[in-house]
Amino acid sequence: FISIQIIQVIVPIFPGGISTVVGMMMFGNVRGLIYSYIGLIIGEIIAYHLVRHYGHGLVKMILSKKSYEKFENLIENKQKNVKTLLILTFLIPFAPDDIACFVAGFSRMKFRDYLLIILILKPISITIYGFILLNAVHLFL
Repeated sequence: FISIQIIQVIVPIFPGGISTVVGMMMFGNVRGLIYSYIGLIIGEIIAYHLVRHYGHGLVKMILSKKSYEKFENLIENKQKNVKTLLILTFLIPFAPDDIACFVAGFSRMKFRDYLLIILILKPISITIYGFILLNAVHLFL
């Protein structure tokens, strides 16, 4: 399960919230969230470093052309806003935080700052959308 979470950050096959809910249903709410957190953090660390190493070519393969142009413009013109973007995407449920992690990877953001933001805010993010989606699944069933 943790491996799936790692991979889904780097290769977004399905929304992360879905796999988090699956983890909560498989392992219980607390353990499911912890396993999701571990996998997502590892995946986001890998994503950051992949983008640092392979740059724009990798991100072009992952993002749509329109999304890529928006994020490229943000990075080139407003470096200070990358931290704000990252923080907001973790605080707003269902925001594209995995994509923001790629953006952080080719910005000038230091890894230490990036790591601090994801370690502190990712649990908040996955807990909020995990429980929202879990309740939605229970209502639907």
